[in-house]
Amino acid sequence: ALLLSGQISLEDNFNMEEQGTEGDMQLIKLAPKKQESGFKYVSIGLQNGKLAGMELMDNFGQLTRIYFSNILLIHR
Repeated sequence: ALLLSGQISLEDNFNMEEQGTEGDMQLIKLAPKKQESGFKYVSIGLQNGKLAGMELMDNFGQLTRIYFSNILLIHR
């Protein structure tokens, strides 16, 4: 949730690595810098510069994939 909120600095909290493309989606892997994190990595999928999907690998080896559509950006 914090990743999507924009309230944390990605550079301060994650090691980022480009993972190439899958279809027309650009993939970026975020690995937490802190060991006590609840997950091993999050992959962010971008399509035309917009969030299209996420893949989360937790510390128990469970993989969760989330796909986004019809995203509305709210500016406050």
